[in-house]
This record gives sequence, structure tokens and C-alpha cells, in this order.
Amino acid sequence: MKVLSQWIDVHHIGSHCASTAMRTIFLGYGYAFSEDLCFGLGSGLGFTYQKYQSVDYYFFTGRNDSLEENAVGILGGYIETKRTDDPIVGWQWAKQWIDLGVPVILDLDMMYLPYMKDKLQIEQSFHFGLHNAILVGYDEEKSVAFLLDYLWNDVIEVSLKDLENARNSKTSPIKPDNGLKAIVLPKGQRDINLIINEAIRTNIFRMKRPFAFKMGLPGIKLFAREIRMWNKLLPDKERQTHAYMASMLFEKVGTGGGNFRRMYARYLKECAILTGNQQYLNSYKNYMELFRCWRQLAKLFELGAIDPNAGIFADDPEIEIFLEKMVDLEYKALENLEAIISIKEVMIC
Repeated sequence: MKVLSQWIDVHHIGSHCASTAMRTIFLGYGYAFSEDLCFGLGSGLGFTYQKYQSVDYYFFTGRNDSLEENAVGILGGYIETKRTDDPIVGWQWAKQWIDLGVPVILDLDMMYLPYMKDKLQIEQSFHFGLHNAILVGYDEEKSVAFLLDYLWNDVIEVSLKDLENARNSKTSPIKPDNGLKAIVLPKGQRDINLIINEAIRTNIFRMKRPFAFKMGLPGIKLFAREIRMWNKLLPDKERQTHAYMASMLFEKVGTGGGNFRRMYARYLKECAILTGNQQYLNSYKNYMELFRCWRQLAKLFELGAIDPNAGIFADDPEIEIFLEKMVDLEYKALENLEAIISIKEVMIC
């Protein structure tokens, strides 16, 4: 039996699985960072809108896909990321890090975690292979592992079989593939002004120039246009399935509310406090407005999931106006943030 109490002692409930895991791990290394600061330093703001051939719904997310790598890189730490289709190998990798005293962030399909299904009261099948929890110990004699998850203050005991099923799921649009991340951070930290500046510049670049189709700002623009075409292109049942998934992913499944916009807003408010630059408060207000927009959109999708001619699918010109406003605000919010960074760089020069 091996248990890493150093991280169990500092863990508490959070808003999003990955950023909560980062906060817990960073706290264990002595970095007194809030969850919002972890999210922001990971250049967490993002957008992805993608249809996978193997499943019957779209995948949406409002965060980037390299949150941990970005934050650890900025802090000068080390991160090991591994994936395998062999669950035995995957378990051995995870055990090796635990035996070294290092917690491990696991990729999991939440539908195979009984405690998660009960907590979220998931009514429809919702296979999502990118849920994260921290492995902090195991007891092979009792066939159990010990996890820290974002909606629980206390350590969770889960059977090794359930954990294997969640790590090795083949029914998720993005398969977890027994993925893990192990993080080691140095003692002491770099200047907070510098790392905030680097993180925001990286986030702006990723949003304006995404590396793939249907991502970032261009992806948001395309998404807003295409969802209003679903009425003509998709049958009722399929529209309702997509709407249900969107309502869950934008609001209910670990986004912190409003498709991660509220988390990023709170990060910017913290930036104003940490740097003394009050201009960040204007950007905070921009992203709080976007948080309310995305929350309203999630509600429209929720209504569309119940009735294929209601909510987001209603024949209402006001919805078109709302979507145009939201897209415009996404572009303006990033422009305003970019202006703050540019001014800071001129002042430093």
C-alpha cells in the first residue's frame, strides 16, 4: 500500500477537473496558486468544435488542449505525458510515479466511474475520455486505488477494475488511452509579472491562430453559423443529441460555468491584483459578459435537447442577433486583452 498524504492534505473542491488537479499538485509543491491562476497560466482559454466519425455527437470545449504543459513550462518544471493501449503497461507507469512519491494526473472516461455518474446524475450515455483525476495511492491487496477529484474534498476509493475500465475506455470520442501526466516542479518561482505576460501572449496567439480547423476564434465564428443550419441538415433526434451534449459541455461538466469564460475572467481579476495593472479589470468585465452569453447559449441548447423546434432551434431572429453579438464580443475581448499586453511591453522597453 502506498498513499501520498502530502497532496491529500492540500486538496479541496474546484470548478474544473484539470485545473483543480493542477492546483492540488502545485500546492503540494509549495506554489500557493488559486485554481483560476493555474487555468490562466496554462493559457486555458480556447475553443474546439469537432465531429468525430466514431460517435453520433459533436465534441465542444472552451479550453485549450495543453493546459498542464503550458503552465509547467512557464514555471520551469518537468512534465511527463504518456499514453498506451495496454492497460497493464499504463498501470505500471502510474505505479512507478506513485512509488517515487509523485502524484499522477489520469485521463478517464467518467461513465466508468460510479462515483462520478452518481454525483452528476448523468441521465444519458455520456462517454467523455478527457476527465482528469489525481492518482495519489493504491492498495493492490485490496484491489483499490485512491483518487482526488474536483467535486470532492476527500480522497475517493475506487476499485482497480473500475479504474482500468475508465482509463482504457474504447467508447469515448477521444479515448483516454491509459493516459497520464506526472509533474515535478522546482523550488521557488519565476517573477509573477513575467509568467502572467507569457501566458496571456500564448493564449492570444492560440486563439487567433489555432493549429487546426474549427478551433479558436475562427472556430467560434463557424460554430455560431453552422448550429443555425442544423434544422435543415439534421433530423430531429440527431439535433436533440447534439444539443444535449452542447448543454452539458458548455455549462455542467467541469467548465466552471459559461464554457470556461468565468474562470478566465477570474484569472484576469487576479492578474490585476498580482501585477497592480488595473486595466486587467476591463478584460475581466469582458469575459464575465461572455460567461453570461455562453451560459445563456447552454440554456438554449438544453431547451433544444427537449424539443427539436425550441431553444437554439427556434425560428426566432433574436437568436441570430444573440449569436452575432457573442462572436463579436469574443473577438473584441481578445483585442482588448492584446492591447493591455502591448502597452505593458512598450512600458517595459
